[in-house]
Amino acid sequence: MGPGGLGHPVDPLLDLPEAQHLMSAEHPQDPIAPRSVSLRDGSRRVLDGYGRAVASVAVVHKPRDLDELRELLSRAHAEGLPVAMRGSGRSYGDAAINAGGAVLDLRAMARILAWDPDTGIVEVEPGVTIEQLWRLGLPDGWWPAVVP
Repeated sequence: MGPGGLGHPVDPLLDLPEAQHLMSAEHPQDPIAPRSVSLRDGSRRVLDGYGRAVASVAVVHKPRDLDELRELLSRAHAEGLPVAMRGSGRSYGDAAINAGGAVLDLRAMARILAWDPDTGIVEVEPGVTIEQLWRLGLPDGWWPAVVP
């Protein structure tokens, strides 16, 4: 231990870029890679979760609609590439970081497609957040069954 009771950090085995928090409201839309390019060759980013307990490097793709999502999943399957779906990145312990694989950032797919205030049934795209559900359901007396 060094002076003041703190030791020096261990030299890193690998220099990684700074983590890019995918929780911000801004998410620039990168076009998906052309079919001639492997999904493994996309932009590598360091991802972590809301609690910042775990981080890893993954290739991040940002589908804008259902057709792009289907295409990415089909191509990943053909390449044998593991895929994790990621929403707002606010998960505490089970963040979708997928070390060495691909992460599909679904925040651009965040539309509420249908809402029935009588039954509480809502149809959403995969990027919808719990906050969006609260704002939709609370005025009608509904609260999500699972909340953080």
